[in-house]
Order: sequence, then C-alpha cells, then structure tokens
Amino acid sequence: MKMDMATALAASNAFNKCGNVTGKTGYAIYKNAKIFSDHVAPFNQVRDNLINKYGEEDETGNKSISEASDNWPEFLKELEPIVSMVDEIEPYRIDVVDLPPIEALSAQEYSLLEYILTKPVTDEGEEEDGDKEGHTDTD
Repeated sequence: MKMDMATALAASNAFNKCGNVTGKTGYAIYKNAKIFSDHVAPFNQVRDNLINKYGEEDETGNKSISEASDNWPEFLKELEPIVSMVDEIEPYRIDVVDLPPIEALSAQEYSLLEYILTKPVTDEGEEEDGDKEGHTDTD
C-alpha cells in the first residue's frame, strides 16, 4: 500500500490510541501498531534532529519549535518534503474488521484504521492477496 508520511504518522498515532481490543481485530491492530511505529521511526528521528537544529531552548534545556519561532520557515522548508514523501508500507490486513467504538479516536482516525485493516476485495468478490486468515505472501 502506498502512503505518504503524513498519513502513516496519523495511522501510527491512531493505532497507538487503541486499547483493550480483542480477537482477530485486536491482533491486527497491535501488529499494525508495531509496523507503523517502525515505519515512522526514521521520520521522527529526522524531525527531532530538525527541532534540535532550529528549535529554541526552554528554561529546562529542552528544545522545541513553534509557528512563532523565527526559525519556523527554515524548519518547515526541510520538514515538508519528508512529510509528503510517498512510500510503500505493508499493513497486516484481515478480511472482516470488527472495530469496536474507541472513544480516543476521531471519526477520521477510525475510518483510516478501518481502511488500513480491511483487505481489498476484487470485482469477483475474492480477496486481492493472501488467504482467508489474513496471511499474505510476505507473512
């Protein structure tokens, strides 16, 4: 599945908000939380490096950056191309997603997780890849 970094970050954050989900859907959520966390880790490292480069130190010695910062334009100039990068990510997908209501998720996050978790179906009603148990050629 091709996905830009901004969407992968949103998915990673949403997966990490899911707690106490059980069964096949719970397994898929926790497996994808790890997949997406690993996928966005290099971006987080680059973002942290840019915060160290352009951020301002607070009274406790921590660096941060905000829109009010004089260095904000330079920070964005380096960060935006990375956020918009499209990369291949292989989520663990299942045939039926029974995602329970999760109060911590917005409607948009909920919809994103359902999209990521659900295997696509061809016009003939067959799954595009993998078998009925959620396995793909790479599992």
